[in-house]
Amino acid sequence: MEQKFIDGIQDVSITNSMVRVNCFGMLGPSPEGDGKVRVQPTVQLVLTPDTFMRFFETFSRFHEELKERGMIRPTTEQEVPAQEG
Repeated sequence: MEQKFIDGIQDVSITNSMVRVNCFGMLGPSPEGDGKVRVQPTVQLVLTPDTFMRFFETFSRFHEELKERGMIRPTTEQEVPAQEG
């Protein structure tokens, strides 16, 4: 099985009845010194709507488990790095 590391999800869209989840990796700070982080697309997940719903339900359950274990805390918009590209 191929493994891909992702830092985040850039966007989610629907094209030709398929859900497309575009993921990215962070490359480091912008050379302009503007506080933005350079990102690079890494992988696109293409899912049927039914598969997307199973994916969503699985991640929702896992999210609750991580909260119960104290492994994550709520993320505020201010904690998400600004992105370019």
